[in-house]
Amino acid sequence: MPIDKSLLAGSTTLLVLKLLEDGDKYGYQMVEELRRRSDKTFELKSGTLYPLLHTLEQKGDIEAWEEDAGSARPRRYYHLTESGRRRLAEKEAEWRTYAGLFPLAAVGAHRYLSEILFLLLVGPLLLALLAWRDWYGIGKGRTVGVLAGGIGLLGGLCIVKVLTSNYLRNRVLYAIHPELDPLGGGYTGLTIQQALKTARWTGQGEWTGSYSYEMSVYDGQGDFFLTTVIHKLGWLPFLLLVLAVFLLAAWMLAKCLKQKNTLAQLTVLAVVVPLLLRGIWAVILNLGVVMFTVHFPMLTGNTVLVIDMALIGLALSVFRQEHLPMTNRVPSKPCAD
Repeated sequence: MPIDKSLLAGSTTLLVLKLLEDGDKYGYQMVEELRRRSDKTFELKSGTLYPLLHTLEQKGDIEAWEEDAGSARPRRYYHLTESGRRRLAEKEAEWRTYAGLFPLAAVGAHRYLSEILFLLLVGPLLLALLAWRDWYGIGKGRTVGVLAGGIGLLGGLCIVKVLTSNYLRNRVLYAIHPELDPLGGGYTGLTIQQALKTARWTGQGEWTGSYSYEMSVYDGQGDFFLTTVIHKLGWLPFLLLVLAVFLLAAWMLAKCLKQKNTLAQLTVLAVVVPLLLRGIWAVILNLGVVMFTVHFPMLTGNTVLVIDMALIGLALSVFRQEHLPMTNRVPSKPCAD
């Protein structure tokens, strides 16, 4: 996604100081490091970098020193001073304040990423059930082996992608430690953690933010509904609510595993497993680990709520009839010779 140049222009001081926070660097090294960390999103030109370095050096925020590079001319390294560290802290605070004014932009979570990940998790589970039942007719052992190899390969590729992508690594890091995000993307995680720290066992917790809870926590009646329950009502109502939903899902899963009809079992699994995964991730999300958003099942989201109830109704109809409801078929008459 291309970044507006005006945004980069207003952030160069913060970016340069942040690059020097973990060690001394020379100019070209800083340009390449910024490209690597931002997954080539930010491109800092030398015509912008070196005048800025000169200005910061004059202000006392950085110091320069040279190292002999052999036959080439000496490399000029830049070191972050105590004054520079204070300025970096100020710039980071400015970004967090800006993000606080626009929490929608700072939530840092993708709406449709959760659906994609759930499909990647549910699909292999359903295929594994079919393999275990020898649905494909090529032998249980062979089917399970091929499926395990495919899932292992796909999982390995996903792990490699995460490890080699600076963007994905940073998303994981900032989700766990939102205070480390220099550009304010961890604002939502920080405000949720603030609400949780002051929450009580029962009753409404205290709020010490500069703005009201409703203004600070984006979508407190939707994606972050559970956070609102904790803040407004306390930890005990939250635990009872989550326990009730998970007990229902566990009961449905236990009934599902007793089904003798493979197609009926697949249908119920396709309903229960996504509900469980969404519930688990929604709890994690509402505890301040913000990577992507998801509605807690059966409680939030108008359209999602209707779909959840329809799917649960389908699963309950399977339990009642012990098979999938099917249209009665009239046997065909034999053809006359």
